Amino acid sequence: MTYFFIEKKIVTILWLLLLTLLLASCGTSRKAVSEKPYLSSTQQQLINYSKDFLGKPYRPAGKGPNAFDCSGFTSFVFLKFGYKLGASSEDQDRQVPTIRRKDDLQIGDLVFFEGRRKNGKVGHVGIVIEKKSNGEFNFIHASTSDGVIITASTEPYYASRYLRGGRVLKEADRLTSQKAKIAKQKVFEEENSIYFAKNISENEANRVNLSRFESSDEISKAQSDKNYMVHSREASRKTMSQLASETNHKNTTNNSPLSSKIHQEKQTMRRPEYTTVPDPEEMDAKSDSSSEDTVNKDANIRHTVKMGETLYSISRKYNCSIEQIKSWNPSIGKVLKTGEILSIRNN
Repeated sequence: MTYFFIEKKIVTILWLLLLTLLLASCGTSRKAVSEKPYLSSTQQQLINYSKDFLGKPYRPAGKGPNAFDCSGFTSFVFLKFGYKLGASSEDQDRQVPTIRRKDDLQIGDLVFFEGRRKNGKVGHVGIVIEKKSNGEFNFIHASTSDGVIITASTEPYYASRYLRGGRVLKEADRLTSQKAKIAKQKVFEEENSIYFAKNISENEANRVNLSRFESSDEISKAQSDKNYMVHSREASRKTMSQLASETNHKNTTNNSPLSSKIHQEKQTMRRPEYTTVPDPEEMDAKSDSSSEDTVNKDANIRHTVKMGETLYSISRKYNCSIEQIKSWNPSIGKVLKTGEILSIRNN
């Protein structure tokens, strides 16, 4: 009997070690998923293009390409890809959808900081070019002291002044959704692996115990009883049937809180009083010609501004210049608002 218990203890220890190795490998897989970058071609091109200006000096109101201020640098970079941003960091903050959590930031997002006074107002802006697994990031920006440089978000000066992020590239929204789906699939696979490993270890332990019983004199006598053998077989079939049923039920009704949480797509807060970032201007020029524009008796066109439209796209549509539109509508501001009515002379 002493030999039996010692051998049973050894088998149990071996299976515990196997489970530990399985759990460790699962943890490694989860970490790899969280750190793997998901970049679109536009995001990668934006990173490469912004780095071309590293070392360029800072100049107040500098718009490039030889010198920049912070908002001039971000405007210059995004204009290359067809996005026209506001002239100041405050304008850009109002223009783009807000991202409150650092964990939701993606490559190519804008990041906004307070100025030297730390008064809660936006005074500086940069572009995220690297995202870290702990939510921190590196960003490229035009610094007043060093010109265009790359800085870590953990640097004390900027860490104490960070306010929020802003999304310009729509590719980042799609990649966030894709990343959430992949993470959900990985968690589901890991849960199944742990579940089956546990069942296998229990079944193997039962098999070892039965083999020990078969070698004892007392169980040998019990095996001569046919009723005992029939009962054992039926119990075994029932156990295997229950395992299969539980497995199918788990795979088809995967409604655990963890899975539901990962399924939800990350949302960003939008400010209804401002327009969202327009699509690239090349795309705006090809927008649908059908609109709610009207023509008055004086042959002037009344154009209602739709979401995403710019002065450039409207001028292309009516075959006129941006300066003409401004002269016909002296009350318009720097950023067009959805629903605003413009007067267009019919040439």
